Amino acid sequence: MDEVLDPPLVEDLMREAATQLQQLQQLQQQNQQLAQQANLERQRAERLAQRLQEMGADMNAEL
Repeated sequence: MDEVLDPPLVEDLMREAATQLQQLQQLQQQNQQLAQQANLERQRAERLAQRLQEMGADMNAEL
């Protein structure tokens, strides 16, 4: 009911939308960084597994 009697100013709505857009962009950037980090860690794990296999380690052996 308050919005009918005292609607928000267009400028306030635009500021709020800009803030939300900025937050979304920051989250997208963080997501990209995390995806890159995960990819690097996967590659590192693959290289380590390859090295262990070359050294004759049985990857399926129980410890």
